[in-house]
Amino acid sequence: MLGFFREQVLGPMLLRRHGRDQRGVRRIEQLGPEVVAALQMTHPDYEAKSVSVALKASAALYLELRSDAPPDRITPGMPEALVPFFEV
Repeated sequence: MLGFFREQVLGPMLLRRHGRDQRGVRRIEQLGPEVVAALQMTHPDYEAKSVSVALKASAALYLELRSDAPPDRITPGMPEALVPFFEV
């Protein structure tokens, strides 16, 4: 699930932020070491705590990137309502 989220959501949003074509994520590492570091934080090991950390990092990165083009309507209570689901 996190791999899909990186490929279909975070990758294109990072490309948009850097003024690149939003199709595909091949060679995304060319955007710089800060992009690589941010994406590495979203890649968990096979332990529950690591998955929790990766989920939180994914959500935080999404919210940061979403600020570039915020949605027209914000859902009340979000994203704070999701945080308890990330806890292990």
